[in-house]
Amino acid sequence: VSACAAVGKWCQALGLLNTMAWEAVEADIISCNASISASEKGGEWRRALSFISGTTQVALQPDGAGCNASISSCAKGLRWRWALNLLTAMDLAIIRQDVISRSASAGACQRSSKWQRVLFLLNPHMASLRGDAISRSMAVGIWEHVGNWHRAVGFLSAIGNAATRMQPL
Repeated sequence: VSACAAVGKWCQALGLLNTMAWEAVEADIISCNASISASEKGGEWRRALSFISGTTQVALQPDGAGCNASISSCAKGLRWRWALNLLTAMDLAIIRQDVISRSASAGACQRSSKWQRVLFLLNPHMASLRGDAISRSMAVGIWEHVGNWHRAVGFLSAIGNAATRMQPL
């Protein structure tokens, strides 16, 4: 299943999961995540969402990797609301959000021109962006796009201040 995921062959990944079920081989979170990843790489956001919801149907707890791949597939499919719903579901299921979760959700909003939502997701007080150049660049680019370079400078300054406060003495 992972080999199918590596090249975005979601149909084959689904076929392998079905074969596993027919052969009474239990699917694990790794094979489910690989199917989600294959769907994401194949541009099949609906399929990725069905895999992530299917994990609970086979008594598996979704994890961060599967959620992140599902959020990324929603971003590619311009489904920003679904991406944000998954981000919220991660909180409800006590699945730790990380830089990938937030930047993929922000990317979904950005591709759909939901600028305020992106900036909320990338707020330095809401997520640790000190080491995430992609998210920082996305936020600065948005402020540039809307013609508010003062906010971009303030954002970078806030991140710099947060990093300074966290430095060991």
